[in-house]
Amino acid sequence: MSIRGITITTLSIVSVLILVLLILGLYFAETLKGDSTRINFAGQERYRTYRLAYLVERICNVPGAGRKDLKKELSREMEEFEAILHGLKDGDPERGLLKVKDPKVIKALDDNLREWAVVKRELKDYLALPEEDLKEKHAYFDRKLLPMFMESLNRTVFLMDQTSSRKILRYKEVLVVLTALSLIALGLVLTVLIHRILRPLSKITSGIERIGRGDFSHRIEVRGGDELAQLANSYNEMALSLRETTAHYRDLVETMPVAVFEFDRNGRIQFVNRMGQLWTGYREDELVGKAFCSFVHEKERQVVQKLMDEALRGRSVNSLQIPMVLRRELRHFEFNIVPVWKGGEVIGCRAAAKDVEKTKRMMDELKEAKKQAEETSEQLRRTVKDLEEFALIAVRREMKMQEIREGLKPRK
Repeated sequence: MSIRGITITTLSIVSVLILVLLILGLYFAETLKGDSTRINFAGQERYRTYRLAYLVERICNVPGAGRKDLKKELSREMEEFEAILHGLKDGDPERGLLKVKDPKVIKALDDNLREWAVVKRELKDYLALPEEDLKEKHAYFDRKLLPMFMESLNRTVFLMDQTSSRKILRYKEVLVVLTALSLIALGLVLTVLIHRILRPLSKITSGIERIGRGDFSHRIEVRGGDELAQLANSYNEMALSLRETTAHYRDLVETMPVAVFEFDRNGRIQFVNRMGQLWTGYREDELVGKAFCSFVHEKERQVVQKLMDEALRGRSVNSLQIPMVLRRELRHFEFNIVPVWKGGEVIGCRAAAKDVEKTKRMMDELKEAKKQAEETSEQLRRTVKDLEEFALIAVRREMKMQEIREGLKPRK
């Protein structure tokens, strides 16, 4: 299965579980809401029983016109009382009462309605009695009939409480079962995710970290044909390509006709190519890990260290001639130093150097030859000057001799 399929399946399972729990919670909340309303009205009926007893007593003790008003109020209370009892059993949308479904509660309410029919009949008879018989009937209501009916209502309310408690307990049990099933399902989903996604991702992450450390030989084995397997294959191809590219550039660096050095931030040599080993006369293990400035002539070490610090601050240094004290001799190299960046920070520097010892010797020889040529030229100039002066003296002498000869000739 592809990652997309696994993700969709996982989200579907989680969504179904959440939907089931939500529907169950809404259903149970609605049920409990109905039970709460029913229990509340049943409790009101117990209160109304006290109200009926109070009105019966007042009718017995209040004479005249006040008794007539109390009788009307008692009739209204009886009607409301009966409507609520029927609403508790059959449901009453206006009062928010749901129809009872529990058989025990239905039976208890039927008993209440039958008992109420007796109480209602007795109350109607009570309202029709003459004044002198009211006290005797009031004692019957107060001591026997209404207390019995109150006890019956109390049993019904207690039964409703028990029914509601059983519903809550069943809901808790169902909730526990669904929660356990949800945890099992999520555990299975997480197992699949770990096996199909997280574990391959961990392998790929580890492989990328190894590439960052320069290990291009590592390969990732991810089975299947999903996106992660394709990513692993792409990683393997990339690692192979990087390995070939790195080997190509490594060979290129190793075969360059110049010496190549790499230094860390402390100026210690981390890499040197074959030409650098050949020119310096040291093996690789004799150079790597050593401070570069330890090979520099002591008169130039401070200058070289300052220039390397410049490179470590991100500036390039070009055409720097450094006299290096090697195993066999003191030789001069010309360095170009550039910083090495990683993650936006300079982690070291890289230098390309060429041996300028022969060039320096040739330049020194040319300077010496120039000096000798200048000295020879000066000597020649002086010789020519001397010859010119000698020739001038000879000419003057010859002219003098000619004059003398002319003076010695006989005159005619």
